[in-house]
Amino acid sequence: MRIANCMAAVLFVLCAVVQFNDPDPWRWVLFYGSAAAICFLWDRHWVSTRVLALVGVVSLGGSGWVLAGSMSQGFRSSDGVQWAMTRQTEPIREGVGLLLVALWMGGLAVCREPDS
Repeated sequence: MRIANCMAAVLFVLCAVVQFNDPDPWRWVLFYGSAAAICFLWDRHWVSTRVLALVGVVSLGGSGWVLAGSMSQGFRSSDGVQWAMTRQTEPIREGVGLLLVALWMGGLAVCREPDS
């Protein structure tokens, strides 16, 4: 699990780096950077299961809110796979990013302890 967690931390750092071309970069840089930091803290046994659960629940709720908003604006299934950043694809990508963080935090909370 430690290797997978390190890979997730690197993924979150890369996600933070690519946010600088986003219209609202600092919110997402902070979000993904925090997820990477939590991965580091988990590896060091410095984060509680409650914190992991809280971040997971907040991320999951945010994902649902963002994705529901994109659905109400006329989402088409092809919008989620387009490479170009458009008004339709940005919320979908943000919602999926929130969902990834929620799933990873949930996985860390269930696993509880890094492998020795």
